[in-house]
Amino acid sequence: MISERTEPIERILAVVLYLFLAVLIFFSAYQLQHSDSDIFWALASGEWILSNMAVPHTDPFSYTFAGRPWVDFTWGFQVVSHLFYTYLGGWSGLFILQLALTAVTFCVAGLNLRLLTSKRVWLAAVLLFILFTSSYMRLFIRPHLFSYLFISIFILFLNIHERRSGGRGGFAWALYALLPLQVLWVNIHSSAILGVFIVGAYAAGGVIDALLFRTLLLGREKVSALKRLVAVSVLIPIVSVLNPYGVKLVLFPFAHQGGVNADALRHIGEWTRISLPELLLYFLPNPINFTAFRVAFFVSVIAILMNWRRLRTRDIILIAGAFYMAASHVRWVSQFAFFGVPIAAANLAAYFDARRESRGIGYNSNVESLFKISGFLLSILLIVCLIPMFFGYDARSNYGIGIRTGHFPEGNVAFMEREGIDGNIFNEYIYGGFLIFNRPGQKVFIDGRTPTVYSPSFFWSMRTSVDSKSWNRLVAEHGIEAALVSLKDTKRCSMLHESEEWEAVNFDEVSLLYLRTSEANKGAIERYAFKSFDPCERGIGFTPPDDEVELLAMKQELEAFLLREGADGLAKAQHTLAQIDTELGGVYLESAPQRLEKAIRIIDSPYVRYDYGVALSHLKRDKEAVEQFKEALDRKPYFKEAMLGLALAQYELKEYDTAIEWFKKYLVIADDTAVHIAYKMLGLTAIELNMHATAIDALERAAFGTDDPTALADIYYRLGNLFFETAEYTDGIGAYVKAIEVEPEYTEVLKQLASSHEDGGRVKEAAAIRALLERTLEKGSNNGL
Repeated sequence: MISERTEPIERILAVVLYLFLAVLIFFSAYQLQHSDSDIFWALASGEWILSNMAVPHTDPFSYTFAGRPWVDFTWGFQVVSHLFYTYLGGWSGLFILQLALTAVTFCVAGLNLRLLTSKRVWLAAVLLFILFTSSYMRLFIRPHLFSYLFISIFILFLNIHERRSGGRGGFAWALYALLPLQVLWVNIHSSAILGVFIVGAYAAGGVIDALLFRTLLLGREKVSALKRLVAVSVLIPIVSVLNPYGVKLVLFPFAHQGGVNADALRHIGEWTRISLPELLLYFLPNPINFTAFRVAFFVSVIAILMNWRRLRTRDIILIAGAFYMAASHVRWVSQFAFFGVPIAAANLAAYFDARRESRGIGYNSNVESLFKISGFLLSILLIVCLIPMFFGYDARSNYGIGIRTGHFPEGNVAFMEREGIDGNIFNEYIYGGFLIFNRPGQKVFIDGRTPTVYSPSFFWSMRTSVDSKSWNRLVAEHGIEAALVSLKDTKRCSMLHESEEWEAVNFDEVSLLYLRTSEANKGAIERYAFKSFDPCERGIGFTPPDDEVELLAMKQELEAFLLREGADGLAKAQHTLAQIDTELGGVYLESAPQRLEKAIRIIDSPYVRYDYGVALSHLKRDKEAVEQFKEALDRKPYFKEAMLGLALAQYELKEYDTAIEWFKKYLVIADDTAVHIAYKMLGLTAIELNMHATAIDALERAAFGTDDPTALADIYYRLGNLFFETAEYTDGIGAYVKAIEVEPEYTEVLKQLASSHEDGGRVKEAAAIRALLERTLEKGSNNGL
């Protein structure tokens, strides 16, 4: 038996978990919008519904599927989001909505766990923390937040009814309350089908248990409770049709995921499927939410097996259904724990209570103690893993309320608005929602309502139209006059760049705008088209050409671009110009640091920090360069180019001990892709540290990796010196011979070296070098004959 002295410790640990969980819930909401774009079209749809006082039955937002049927299965969420956005300060309102939904959801889940765990505070706290860790990646402003809330409420109310109902049915309200809650749920999100599933599982499980295990013999109140439960389970699907779309909305989840839609869904990240071995067996610390899912799954299964004598059929139904969903689509992995954790809590508590009752007073459960210790240790591990996820550099850069700069096509949308570009536009799938929200008057090509609105074949044609033939067909079919392309869509971007029928006229941090060379676009193309600079090349991967004239032409175009409204605030433009200035060198190099500092103030990325370090190195400001390379590595720990830059800067500062460590780290990460200069500089650093074996190995690799005669001769010369230092004269002579073969001028260098050896009393070395020079001279004379 756990002594009274340990109970305060358990409570303290539980309180610590609850407090840390509260902090994490806050920061999960206090995030700039940076990844999901569906919230944009949801806000626009909410506004449309309130303006028309009706739900849409056909698509009002695209020109490609205008007038086609649309079952808006999240219309209630859209209205709620729009109201919070409109009346509570824009994105601040959405922050309040997300924080409230998340906090209430975990409060309800926590109350349920306290009810199920028989006052075992430690068990409720640990399981709630597992629940949060498994779901935190999906805690952003989307309608599934309501799903988590309703799942938790339904399970809590069903448990209240089951555990608290007496002969007079005093807690029947908890059961009957599910009926209006189901109506509310179905009008917020089509995941309300889970309400039917949950109540049905409880009812079917109760009936099966009564028939197989004769549980109804335990009392008349059990019979009454089961009758009420069966009645409500019948009414739940009936009241679900109380929505603007009727049965269509209730059955929508099955239509959405079945048939030909399955092909479209597998190309959308959140609807992809994870293989069962990966889903269940890859216990790696990252991603930690999947590890927490596996913990929740195995703990719930083990709990059911331990408590098999008191097995409830509904637990098997619920766990099987939730696992099937998790195995079907990655978006439902986070949902599993909302089912699995309460099942684990109820079965573990029942097992511990049964053992306590069977053993009587003085009972000491080693099993319960083991679970308790393991639970707290697991919680500590989860905390350690979650800290960098919430408080590391990447996480901190997302703190705030609003839209994160550089993640949506803000610049191109503003450009289209200023220039009045209103023709049919091709846009990437990920940009449709942003366009719908920010340019209400312009119809979009596609958006995140795929395949709800857009057919799988249409989605396929959009994805595959990256060659001229298929692209021209798409343009002809839909009368496309403009194309908003992601800078990551390199195939389409390159195809458009090479086409004479399209011209790039504007870019921002993430996208590029092309206009068709039609009469309607003639004026904009003449004013804004890029002739020398190819915006397809992102700043982080920009490769400057060798031609100085071409570089100067690019520089001139980019400087003119920065004079456009809003362009001066683009990190990509400042970054690319700085790279061009660095490549040009000379007087242009002085302006590169200022441009990079400005880029960092806009978007502080590791790539900009790296190029800042490169520019400072060219300016011989090596101490400052070291700091920038370190900043780059803080933001991207395995950034191999930054490792190399840091090592080179430290070599220039004669910090050889630290330089050699960074050279080695670079070579481990780069492996067979390492550049030859890394091996050469590792060799030179090792020479300074008298690490001859390391130096020889590195310089031999460096020699193999370069064709430049001057560099190659220098490497062979240094190798010869190293071999002579280690008394390997034959190898040394061989290296000197190669140096002379590559660069004959090295005969003079070797003459000076021989003289230096003679002056230093190293007669043997001097003689070997002079013999080599004589053979070389003799060979040259013979060749002359």
